[in-house]
Amino acid sequence: MKILRFIYNFGSTLNMRIRGLFWSLFLKKCGRNFHVYKGTRIISPQNIEVGDDVWFNERCYIVGGGKIKIGSNVMLARNVSLITSNHGYSSKEIPMLKQEIVSAPIEIGDDVWLGVNVVVLKGIKIGKGAIVGAGSVVTKDVPEFAIVGGAPAKLIRFR
Repeated sequence: MKILRFIYNFGSTLNMRIRGLFWSLFLKKCGRNFHVYKGTRIISPQNIEVGDDVWFNERCYIVGGGKIKIGSNVMLARNVSLITSNHGYSSKEIPMLKQEIVSAPIEIGDDVWLGVNVVVLKGIKIGKGAIVGAGSVVTKDVPEFAIVGGAPAKLIRFR
């Protein structure tokens, strides 16, 4: 049983590294030890920078149209979405579907942990050492070493 568990875990880790190496070919910048679990979608990778020791868990959805910069030692849990663009809606005379796309960059500092099902919207900066709780929707900047949660995400306390 121990041998089977070792083979399974080794194979899973190897696959994550292979996916990380694959995506590193397309990213604007990629550090060492980039891991990508299965089911993750990365759109506009040429606009994404990733530091060292970054993990994208299963089924993350990363939209780099408006640019994304991720520091080192960052963990994205399952189903995290980083959304850098959205439909415009300023004109009532033009259907939203036909209005221009509005984009803004996302910046994530070093040593950040984004919990399961977190959504980070365009124009957000998440400071070094921050933790974003599961299911949160980040609509405002997160200070360094803050723990935030909720929809919209609000400060819970500091680490």
